[in-house]
Amino acid sequence: MRSMSASRGRKDEQARVVARRLILPVALILAVSAVLFCGLIWYAARNLDDVALESSAQVMQSKLTELQRRIAVDAKDRAWWDEAQRKLFEQRDTIWAEDNFGGYAHDSLGWSSVFVLGPDGPPGYSWIEGKSFGRARNPHEFYGDGLASLIEAASRSSMEEPDPVAGLLADRDGVVHIVGVSPFTWEVPTVAQLASAPRPMLVISFALDDAALAGIAEELNVRGLRIAHDDGQAREAVALNLIAPDG
Repeated sequence: MRSMSASRGRKDEQARVVARRLILPVALILAVSAVLFCGLIWYAARNLDDVALESSAQVMQSKLTELQRRIAVDAKDRAWWDEAQRKLFEQRDTIWAEDNFGGYAHDSLGWSSVFVLGPDGPPGYSWIEGKSFGRARNPHEFYGDGLASLIEAASRSSMEEPDPVAGLLADRDGVVHIVGVSPFTWEVPTVAQLASAPRPMLVISFALDDAALAGIAEELNVRGLRIAHDDGQAREAVALNLIAPDG
């Protein structure tokens, strides 16, 4: 009886040893698998976050490009217009100017500011938020030296068809504007009008103020859209670098 009992004990011990040898590797495999699974989840989530951020940046860049193109086209449409040439510079029709470049442009087209410069650069007309102030304002006082780069680029366009330009400029209060510039050009120029000479310039802007950013954010379904004026704010979220025409 003792021999049979001892034999059974040895068999039980051997079974426990075998079980331990099997359980330990399986447990290790399960533990490593769990760690790898968690790592894969973290990696996938991080990649999805990166993709989402990159996608948001691309969407914002596309919207910004679209707005700049629109402002440039608006400037060209109003500057490549024979009636505007006659009314603004030959007849000096201030009522017509107000109706077509003042309050109407602000209310219907969303322009924040309009400046009409003479051929040699002096301001002829100006409207800020659709309002005229009697004496024409100088846009260089609002947008600084960067505006000169846009005007110089626009002045190089053909005498037959204007080639408008647009860029980002901050006004003296720090509000960023999309500024469009186009030379006034005759639709059907005479031979004399085709001669290379300084032309009047139209300068218009669309302010990227809080109201405009809120509208863009709603359209694009993004949150917290704002313009950061320092690197610390820009690092808090996905960011685009806004570069003025003069760099």
